[in-house]
Amino acid sequence: MNANDHSQNQQPHEPHKHGVEPGTCGIGCDLHEASNQLLEQTKDLRAELAKQAREHPLATFGLAFAAGVLLARALRR
Repeated sequence: MNANDHSQNQQPHEPHKHGVEPGTCGIGCDLHEASNQLLEQTKDLRAELAKQAREHPLATFGLAFAAGVLLARALRR
């Protein structure tokens, strides 16, 4: 197997969503991808919290009330 055979078996890289070849855009692309992942995880967490709030409304109210009491006490000092 020579170098030409190896290069023919490789498929071309697909560009990132913002049109730059992988490995060529550096930290900016890494940050962009990380922010996209964080946004997706945040959406998933929000959906899960909304589901839990619908399934357990009394517990949700109790937690919100307790958080309000603690916040009010913290702000008075």
